[in-house]
Amino acid sequence: MTGRINGGVYRPINMGLYTYTWNNPLVLTDPTGQWPTAEEIEAGLARAGDTVLGFSYGFVLGATPVVGNMAGFLPPPRDTESFRLGMGAGQIAGGVVQMAAGGAIAGGSAAGGVAATVGSGGTAAPVAVPVAVAGVEAAGVLIASGSAAVMQGAVTMQMAATGGNKGGSSAAGGQLKWGNPKSVPTYGHSFERHGAGAKNTARLTGRAAGTKEPQGQWLDNDAAAAFLAEQRSSIAEVKVVEIPKGLGQVVRSDGAIVPATKAVLVPAPNGGYKPHIR
Repeated sequence: MTGRINGGVYRPINMGLYTYTWNNPLVLTDPTGQWPTAEEIEAGLARAGDTVLGFSYGFVLGATPVVGNMAGFLPPPRDTESFRLGMGAGQIAGGVVQMAAGGAIAGGSAAGGVAATVGSGGTAAPVAVPVAVAGVEAAGVLIASGSAAVMQGAVTMQMAATGGNKGGSSAAGGQLKWGNPKSVPTYGHSFERHGAGAKNTARLTGRAAGTKEPQGQWLDNDAAAAFLAEQRSSIAEVKVVEIPKGLGQVVRSDGAIVPATKAVLVPAPNGGYKPHIR
């Protein structure tokens, strides 16, 4: 009745039983007619400000190649739910920007007759994927780094919503099975979607034709798993490495298949390789 905060009876719209609760009387109640309080409004504005700051911070991380991925594992400047939610959304947005830039570079290189890096046409894909000749490493790093940022952002938002932390990654680390190409915690989806075999070759050929982006494939899963196991101790950030001759190939958008000479590797917090979305 006092008119405090929401205007009470002095605001005509409040005289309707349903409009008083924004047409949702089963969910929203205000027995005293004094909700929200000034303190609640102040808290809401603070949460909104945290979210905006978090988004800005996350976007910078997500749009910064490699360094942003590493900084994403550090404790955030503000450890509030709102900041983390905004940060995660910003990481996803920044990662998408990186991926788009990498895709544009890769597409331009492929159009110029140079075999480019691997993409996966919009589905979950491995980070440890063979790529072709030198000259397109920058595209590969941008795609992998941006994809990792998207994954980080999703995890950040999930942890913020559930109140979780990064402690769970150590448990996953106990499941690592080096040398076993079927181990997803160890190698992500590197071999499931880009492993050896005629079925994957046919699928990657169709994807390359549909997306106009070259697709990488391992030719010997066991040998590739052993090679990646050897590389892991020296991988602290997104990195392009030389791979042994005959270990991988790249399916180009025109159906041609060329040898792969490099692979883009992205380390995961659990000690394995982190899958990315492309």
